[in-house]
Amino acid sequence: MNPNKPSRATPTQPSPEPDSPKPTDPKRPVEFPPEQRPGVPSDAPPAKAKNEGEGNRTADRQYRASAAAFVKSGQAEPAAAAAAEAVDGPEGDELRAAEERAKTGR
Repeated sequence: MNPNKPSRATPTQPSPEPDSPKPTDPKRPVEFPPEQRPGVPSDAPPAKAKNEGEGNRTADRQYRASAAAFVKSGQAEPAAAAAAEAVDGPEGDELRAAEERAKTGR
């Protein structure tokens, strides 16, 4: 078969409709399954999922709930102790420098 020559459709292989969008058609929007939609929480129902813009209340609620769950899990105290040890340890200067860079947006 010649790769430069288009293949002919056989009776068992119908040709696509000329007006139907092809998978690589740039005008066709990309469709993601609900669990992979960018910018939409996986637990949000499709009808209510929308771009809230700045001050996204849904994201704020989810963050606060996750932070509260982390504190209630008992993992916050050990993590804070490990961070304090790291700052007071040999890598302290590097950590403080990284903090300053982060504060200035670099």
